[in-house]
Amino acid sequence: MTTDLTTGLRERKKAQTTAALVGAAYALVAERGLAGVTAEAVADRAGVSRRTFFNYFPGIEAALARGIRDFLTDLGERLEERPVDEPLMTSLENMIAMPADRDFLGRILQLAAVGTAEPRAQEVLHTALMDWMTWFIAHLRERLPNADVLYAVHLATAVVAASQAAILVWAERTERSLTSTSVEEFSDLLHRSMQHVRFGFDATPSA
Repeated sequence: MTTDLTTGLRERKKAQTTAALVGAAYALVAERGLAGVTAEAVADRAGVSRRTFFNYFPGIEAALARGIRDFLTDLGERLEERPVDEPLMTSLENMIAMPADRDFLGRILQLAAVGTAEPRAQEVLHTALMDWMTWFIAHLRERLPNADVLYAVHLATAVVAASQAAILVWAERTERSLTSTSVEEFSDLLHRSMQHVRFGFDATPSA
């Protein structure tokens, strides 16, 4: 019993430190840009030592990637929790329409906002999306065992592309200004982009 309690406390402490380091990394990137952020600065903002930072992450990009991957993992869990008899596209739309954590959406947009000037930030976001797409393809093939493999792969790539399209339009419309209002605008763009995946491109919608 004592061992279980100690292990539980240790895991909670580890999760708290991870969250603090990820949050500090994103806060500093927002203030200084990725090029201006050091491991020492992240550790200091999180209230831990530089050595502790490197015990958790090999570098700043890894801390940023963890923040995006946590969000995408959460999206995957939401998708897995949808009713098994629910149409797939309805599940995807409901997953996206759920009140997502705006802090996590903000992290995605934060990397997109600095990505043009700092390709390293864009690479973090792109790699995280590609990794999630690999999981998504496997999920679709399991959920739709009788479907053509091409269908599953095509749908997964279309969903990721829809996300990237929403990011590009968001960046153009907001000039990469990250505010609570612009995050809401991104959420709306993402929903609309998913509508194109569902209904196709035969009709050209008005702006």
